[in-house]
Amino acid sequence: FSIQFGNSQVDLAQRELLLNSKLEALRAASNDDEIETLNIAFKNEMLSFLKLDGAFTYPITKLKTIALLDSPDKLVRIINWNLEYSDMSYSYCGFVMRWDESNEEVKITELIDKLDPYTVKPTGIIDAKNWYGALYYKILPFIRNSKIEYLLLGWDGGTTMSNFKLIDVLTFNGSNLKLGSPVFKQKKSVVNRVVFEYSEKAKISLRYEDKYKRIVFDHLSPEAQGLEGVYSFYVPDMSYDCYYYDNEMWILKEDVIAV
Repeated sequence: FSIQFGNSQVDLAQRELLLNSKLEALRAASNDDEIETLNIAFKNEMLSFLKLDGAFTYPITKLKTIALLDSPDKLVRIINWNLEYSDMSYSYCGFVMRWDESNEEVKITELIDKLDPYTVKPTGIIDAKNWYGALYYKILPFIRNSKIEYLLLGWDGGTTMSNFKLIDVLTFNGSNLKLGSPVFKQKKSVVNRVVFEYSEKAKISLRYEDKYKRIVFDHLSPEAQGLEGVYSFYVPDMSYDCYYYDNEMWILKEDVIAV
């Protein structure tokens, strides 16, 4: 699939300007009802933009407050943004574009944020209609059982007390998209996704170290004794853990030296 030059590029550039004006209006919204209304307008415009020829590879540069992720294998693109409400809670929107090689077409799936910020994140494998909502900032393909799965790193502003970071896995089966995969091996359990909840006041690092092919993150501990399990009081304790891939599972290794 090649980038189409000529009229479609001009059309995409003009439509990107239109999208940007709708995004700026959304970001300037003064109350929650206005946010909802303007977001619907922006989302509809975004979807029609993504359906245009060439949108899958078009370098979106004007839309400063949305996240755009292209997978290193050039088969997946995620467009993702957040909404911040007056009570400091967030919701999230997103589209996943995937190049379907067998049908030679781009498939577009909307991620629909179904989760109240105060609800526990799901532990099972979910579909796009039951998304928990997050902003993704890293996508990385890996091979498991001779199929491609995509590792995702994400952030969620959570509530006024807690923030979240998470490690998840995106998989495709035909045109169906799923989130979650039983690939994270902790001491005695295997989980579908890894969720870190921590204090609103803290900043934690969760990143992929290419050199060592591992996901490194801050180890979290309660701020004080007696706060075990109250994650809105968890902060980094200056030690680091990681997950490394052994070609079957991402395996937790505690107390590593972060680079």
